[in-house]
Amino acid sequence: MDKIMSIEGITKSFGGIKAVDNVSFFVKKGEIKALIGPNGAGKTTLFNIITKLYSKDSGKVFFMGKDTENYKSYELVKYGISRTFQNIQLIDDMSILENVMLGYHIKTKTTAIDAFFSLPKNKKQEDKAKEKAMETLKFLKIDSISDKYPNEIPFGYKRLVEIARALCVQPELLLLDEPAAGLNESETNKLLKTIFRIWEQGISILLIEHDMNLVMNCSHSIVVMDEGRKIAEGLPSYIQNDERVLKAYFGK
Repeated sequence: MDKIMSIEGITKSFGGIKAVDNVSFFVKKGEIKALIGPNGAGKTTLFNIITKLYSKDSGKVFFMGKDTENYKSYELVKYGISRTFQNIQLIDDMSILENVMLGYHIKTKTTAIDAFFSLPKNKKQEDKAKEKAMETLKFLKIDSISDKYPNEIPFGYKRLVEIARALCVQPELLLLDEPAAGLNESETNKLLKTIFRIWEQGISILLIEHDMNLVMNCSHSIVVMDEGRKIAEGLPSYIQNDERVLKAYFGK
């Protein structure tokens, strides 16, 4: 399989402390890859570098064979990288449908003038965003809550709405940052099925996760980080028996 994304020698320091230390790996097209490690290992920092929320000190990120050095964060979304965040970031005074529509607006060509004067072009783009948002909610089987507000739905549904917003732009690569955080067993099982359904649509997935049952049941391969460095990479069966991983991650 072709590489959809390559991470090459990424390094990032904060106040002299290396949060990410010369990390390299790649994600294959059509792969579910997990990025695991203890708290403070540098996983989310790496996600933030990939998506241009943080600048890197050194290294390269390639997406679809192209160096992303000069891309803006919003351009990465247009080109096919979308993500969720550890902390749910839904807007409380917007409906679930409207929250998901926000994800698609990055692909619209509506200007501020179009919106201010309610020009036909704006109406057409709004209708398209609403259509895509509802399609995504139906795909995730949560369209029944489209007219509700974030404070009216359970936490597990909020996680799915976050994923829906990221999916609305029809990404090639989806980055999931601890999607199972705060979920109970039933919600986690539903999330596992959701991840597989997304993958079956041809979307590659890179996820950060602490729930090892979820990781072992959905990942094709796993990268392990500890104290900013990559300490292991391989199949789930290999990772769960690696002494370095057991010591760093499981405390054994």
